[in-house]
Amino acid sequence: MMSGPELPPLLLSLASLLLIAWWHLLDQQRAQALTRYLRGSEARGSRPVTNRLQATVGRLLSPAAVQADALRLLRAGIEMPGEALWIYRMAAGAAGSVLTSAGAAAVGAARPGVFAAIGAAVGMLGVDWWLDRRTQRRCAMLRRDWPGFLYRLRLCLLAGMPLASSLEAILSLHRDQSSPVHSDLVKVVRKVKAGLPCEAALVEWAEAAGAGEVAALAGAVERSRSAGVPLAATIEMHHRSARSRHRFAYTAWLNGLPGRLSTVAMVFFLPAVLVIVLIPNVIAFLRASW
Repeated sequence: MMSGPELPPLLLSLASLLLIAWWHLLDQQRAQALTRYLRGSEARGSRPVTNRLQATVGRLLSPAAVQADALRLLRAGIEMPGEALWIYRMAAGAAGSVLTSAGAAAVGAARPGVFAAIGAAVGMLGVDWWLDRRTQRRCAMLRRDWPGFLYRLRLCLLAGMPLASSLEAILSLHRDQSSPVHSDLVKVVRKVKAGLPCEAALVEWAEAAGAGEVAALAGAVERSRSAGVPLAATIEMHHRSARSRHRFAYTAWLNGLPGRLSTVAMVFFLPAVLVIVLIPNVIAFLRASW
């Protein structure tokens, strides 16, 4: 009987093709089985593992804490339930505990349990720190694009368009899809199309964004509707105020630029200058043998 290496190349190629086809068929069967399982679980109302874990965490926490964490996630631009934040905290704490305890055991430190507790605390606090940084960055990006949004809204209102149509027109003309204004406008327009009034949609946007500019816009729209004042004039005042704040922040950044440049010069250039100037004098002093 011929051994494997002595088989003709045609038979080897055919065997390879059959093996690849069999593996591909198994992959398709696994994908179809997984799809049928997920559809069956949705039909039966059962939850995946993540949702079950979130439900377990939700039963252990108070509704106020879960709602507060959900609002924090929403202000950071993350659409997830509040229980998921606690899951990430526990996962980060477990990872920090394992890493610090392993590092302490590797260097032979005493009481590795103390390092494990410190690592767990650092991991859990690191999730909150990352979330706060993401929220601050998102608010800064929203304030950066806010004057342009108010300018477009004022133009649409002056053209005679209602508020809902103006928001939809701004969304269709907005090019930067990564901007927080664009992502929030998508949700606002979707809610308005679903039948929610514009005032209520803007109030929900202000609560989810956590920025004073959006809350001021929502209040201005509500006061304009109740008092019968043209909304375009109010939007113009808000636009001027937003431009003034934007210009003031940019001017403050420019005024602080010399101090930053001085700090950079002292940290990176001053030591080199001192070395170049002082080393020859020190060498000359030592050679003089005083």
